[in-house]
Amino acid sequence: MNKPISPTQGWLSIGQAADYIGMSRKSIDKAVKLKEQNLCNDTLRIKYVGNEKRISRKSIDESIRIATTIK
Repeated sequence: MNKPISPTQGWLSIGQAADYIGMSRKSIDKAVKLKEQNLCNDTLRIKYVGNEKRISRKSIDESIRIATTIK
């Protein structure tokens, strides 16, 4: 179970981001991987806290579409 998201929380864990937009954690992992490879999801902002990835809540809100696969 993921930690609840506070109203002022700016950076979300992968699990929180998945809950926030109603996708699976696996799909968010795929989207982040595509971002890291510079293939798509350019608007997502990702940072590392230790070895854990965080996604900017604002960047999720501003994204029109979050791709999990490319053709």
